[in-house]
Amino acid sequence: MPASVSPSVRNGFDYSSLDTATSDFVRQQTGDIKVLMKRAAQDIFEVGQKLISVKSRLKHGQFGEWLYAEFAWTERTAQQFMNVARQFKNENFSDLQFAPSALYILSAPSIPEAARAEALSRAEAGENISFTTAKAIKQKHAPASTKPHPKDDRKENVETKRDSDANERSPSPSPALLPQPSLKQEIVRLLPKNQTEFSVDASPAQPQTVAIAAPQPNILVEQSEETGIWWQLGRHLLYCGDPNSREFLARVPEKPQLLFAFAPTPTWLPAIKAKTQIVVEDYLPHGRNIDQFDENLESNLLFHSNLNDAAVVCFLPIPEIISVVNRLDRRGFLADPNEKNCKKVIDYWKAGRLKVERIS
Repeated sequence: MPASVSPSVRNGFDYSSLDTATSDFVRQQTGDIKVLMKRAAQDIFEVGQKLISVKSRLKHGQFGEWLYAEFAWTERTAQQFMNVARQFKNENFSDLQFAPSALYILSAPSIPEAARAEALSRAEAGENISFTTAKAIKQKHAPASTKPHPKDDRKENVETKRDSDANERSPSPSPALLPQPSLKQEIVRLLPKNQTEFSVDASPAQPQTVAIAAPQPNILVEQSEETGIWWQLGRHLLYCGDPNSREFLARVPEKPQLLFAFAPTPTWLPAIKAKTQIVVEDYLPHGRNIDQFDENLESNLLFHSNLNDAAVVCFLPIPEIISVVNRLDRRGFLADPNEKNCKKVIDYWKAGRLKVERIS
């Protein structure tokens, strides 16, 4: 930290505005929350408890400032953690299998207690409570006036049965959602109906579900010679240019841990060979819930990478993507040839009073 910056001010949050006891308390909780960010179900619960305790000690307006300064979070994100802590109270999740997105669904204040009780009972019996399962439980306990048409019920039941038969591999999401993480997912591509998908069973130590464009899985992707503009956003690099350009590939670590690509066309493929690749074509149609997009991006980052791993994101449909990468302590390498999308990401980062620097 430069000598000119007061140690009481870190990432924009002014700890000197707090009394000594509160400052020490909030700093300790900040460190604990960051350690817990691998986010197993128990971690989510504990993060929620700590957020509640911090909020109770801060004055009006300080909580939101602290969230953005320390984690680049909005209060909406924090509320998801706190809902889990409030609604599940003293449950111990250490031996239960809950997808993060399932916890968020079931902890919403509008969900009946009976729905949470059923989910806990099924988890205690050894079932993995996935996003799809949580949706089915939610619908089962919804008031009659909010239940969908019977045709929708049949569709949901077919999806849930297929999810169960596949031993909880990645559920078939709506187009707005990224594939849900599971013990049998490593490389995923959401494909149109005229393409081919197959899966390979593997042990939890070496999971693999592969979906490829028919008929040849190993396609040589041509690297472009185009050049773009580089920006430094904290520990992350933003490249305003082609993600398949030689210039971008030269800066990305060799075989990064994870690559997300929000493909602009059905035929687009990444030139980068990551350990895990998730390529999504139809990801955010009009009217879909951005919260679900956010949750599924988080879930896949948590399942397929660890703290400080390199995460590559090709194409940036919403600027909040960098916030998810940042708050989970991954090193982001982001690329988009669309100048407007790049500007939205830069403006979003600046809005948090975080440093942006053009480096080329």
